Amino acid sequence: MNNNLIEDFDHKIRKYLDSLNLLNRECEHVFHYCSLEAGLGILKSECLWMSHHRYMNDPSEIGYSMDLIQGCMRSNLNGDVRDNVLNFLEKQIAENYHCLITSFLEREDYMPGWRYYAENGKGVAMKFKKKVFSETTFPEIITTGPVIYDTLQRDIINKILSIFLIYSPENQKLLQLELVTQLIVLMPFFKVNDYQDEWEWRAFSIRIFNPILKIYLPSPPPDLFLIDSQSKPIYQILNFSLDDLAGITFGPCCDSVYSENQFRKIFLQKGVSEERIKNFNFGVSTRRYRS
Repeated sequence: MNNNLIEDFDHKIRKYLDSLNLLNRECEHVFHYCSLEAGLGILKSECLWMSHHRYMNDPSEIGYSMDLIQGCMRSNLNGDVRDNVLNFLEKQIAENYHCLITSFLEREDYMPGWRYYAENGKGVAMKFKKKVFSETTFPEIITTGPVIYDTLQRDIINKILSIFLIYSPENQKLLQLELVTQLIVLMPFFKVNDYQDEWEWRAFSIRIFNPILKIYLPSPPPDLFLIDSQSKPIYQILNFSLDDLAGITFGPCCDSVYSENQFRKIFLQKGVSEERIKNFNFGVSTRRYRS
């Protein structure tokens, strides 16, 4: 009975989220800004590393999302239900929550992208086809989509809470933990409005530690997951195809001639034809950079 109830709740939430058509936002490509060394490694391995949220440029994002969700809970829920879900949320985030994430920007040749993500302009921007997000071959454990910056954040949280409130008080008790889990999964999509010029997309994987089973759920294939000495997740592999890579742009402070030669060598090592390499979209930033 509980499983059927949870499945029904999850289905209603998924149906609502799908109706928003977030993946249909118009853009053909997204850009992963990184150091030259990281870019060469990405091409060589045909994968990106999703790193733990504590290594993000702005780890306070988790606090922002928490405050947002808590505020909506206090406005929509009452009594023991409100107190219970708030306690569940705080406990899960404090003790059991781990988010592994990698980011892309819609903005091409974007100065903050060079400055903050690409080694102060010495790095590269890897250009990926946006269909990577909508026609993905990523494992189901990985979630992809655009970051949300505006009032839609609260609208989404409030809608999910309203779906929860449709159920009887008895069923609400059974759904409280699932409600918290559903809201936690959305946290990486929420970011303060100050960053909306980036038009960021994210691929992320959330791990919540189950203290009873003593494992992280959902459990990924072992070759996709690295843990530290305390068995906490720190990195996860995000694979892609060379066909998904549409170009590489060299930063305003990058030695583009040397760097392009390094990328060409890797393409040749992978058996890519010289004709295809010749026609590959290598580019150079037109920005005038001041450190």
